[in-house]
Amino acid sequence: MKGNESYKWTADNVEMPAEFTANNLPENVYLGRETDNFAFKYLVKPGETFTASGSFTCYDNTKNYTISGKTVSSGKYKQFNIESTILKGPEEEIPHVLKIGDYFMKSGALLDEVPAGEVANCMGVVYYVGNTGVAGKSLGLIVGLNEIYSTQWGTYGESSGVSTDQTKFNGYENTTYLTSNKSDYAIVKSYNTLKGQEASETNNKTSGWYIPSVAEMKVFVSAYATVNGQLGKIKKTQLSASGYWSSTEHSSSGAHFVVLDSGVVGSFNKGDDRRLRLVCAF
Repeated sequence: MKGNESYKWTADNVEMPAEFTANNLPENVYLGRETDNFAFKYLVKPGETFTASGSFTCYDNTKNYTISGKTVSSGKYKQFNIESTILKGPEEEIPHVLKIGDYFMKSGALLDEVPAGEVANCMGVVYYVGNTGVAGKSLGLIVGLNEIYSTQWGTYGESSGVSTDQTKFNGYENTTYLTSNKSDYAIVKSYNTLKGQEASETNNKTSGWYIPSVAEMKVFVSAYATVNGQLGKIKKTQLSASGYWSSTEHSSSGAHFVVLDSGVVGSFNKGDDRRLRLVCAF
């Protein structure tokens, strides 16, 4: 093998797929693999400066490395470590303790931070941990990343037939009823618009987006600051201290709103304009 000759080899009998390349190794180089720790040996002339560079690939991730300007004395050796934390297997499970402020990704993953370039794959932020009242979705609630700043609720003077109970986590049921029976209501039209702006997960881990009930909105109080901090980190619209429409009706003339930072509950005329934000259960 001649000096400065580029070459490539594939390591065999490894426990992970690995292809190694190296260039610019000096003359009289011998390559050997230590099977226990995935190390390779380079034999070089004592006292001569050498350079080793190249890359290795595992699970579709590539790690480039360069070791340059090094010398080894006669009868000695030097060890160089190449960091490879990017090489995580496709089936690796990383334990995560669910908490308020977690980012919920389209894949169903929960993250403390959203990596650069992955914001488009973020669905929302966890704002409540506990039973949701939605069948099969008992872990918590997620708030979406978008909102409508001004929408009416429904027809003034008409009872919609939706629940007036302020104590139940029944926003999913309320939304299903409204979309099935009151498609002409302003809040249903705004819901459909906003749902189209929100990301959808791919593994059937959530209920899908819906308009929260009063009870589901009152629990924002303890999460308000944390959620807004997380929304700010990914440059998404933060929650307002103004009143948001709930899916809970008050009377034929009004519907309930909740101020998210204080938990104050009131009712507005159904023809009034208020904010709307969607949630989903998981």
